[in-house]
Amino acid sequence: MFRAIANVFRVAELRTRLAYTLALLAVYRLGVFINTPGVDRVAMSLALHPVLARRKAAGAGERELRNVVAASAEGYAFPTNLDRDQPVGGLAPQTQAELLWRALRDGWEPDAFAGALRAHTERRAT
Repeated sequence: MFRAIANVFRVAELRTRLAYTLALLAVYRLGVFINTPGVDRVAMSLALHPVLARRKAAGAGERELRNVVAASAEGYAFPTNLDRDQPVGGLAPQTQAELLWRALRDGWEPDAFAGALRAHTERRAT
């Protein structure tokens, strides 16, 4: 098997295709951390919290819920003002996605989540 993998690097066309595929994967992975212009993740989180809470109460699995949270809430902790948004319990401040997940896990009411999200957004202002 290792010999077959080594042979891939001997064929110029396969080497080129492999390099192209790896470059596309790298661009995709970097793109995950870049905000999409025009998408208001705060509004999305506020709108999705009650829906996800109902789905959780109806028996939706943790993986399904975490996938929706990851796709809708900001999962990158930076940029932020570390004077106001200090890391607690880790090396980076809490992300929007972590806050949304905590609200779902602990059964917060929508108003409590909205207040916490508003405070989170204000702390992150640079």
